[in-house]
Amino acid sequence: MPHYRFSPAELASKIGVALPSLELVLAERGPVTQQLAERLGATLGHSARYWVALQLQYDLWHGSLAGSEQARESN
Repeated sequence: MPHYRFSPAELASKIGVALPSLELVLAERGPVTQQLAERLGATLGHSARYWVALQLQYDLWHGSLAGSEQARESN
């Protein structure tokens, strides 16, 4: 998280989550859960709603990409 100037280990420690769990999220292989969103919000100054909205946008984007690929494959 270069913008915030925390290493993943520092952020994991600050928000009280296991480093492997946070690394999954940072690598885009795990979701931002409500609990993680609340912890990120409290530590980084954004609301939990902000972090959940980012996750939703990510999910919608990847869902639309998958839908586009399926449409191309069926043609």
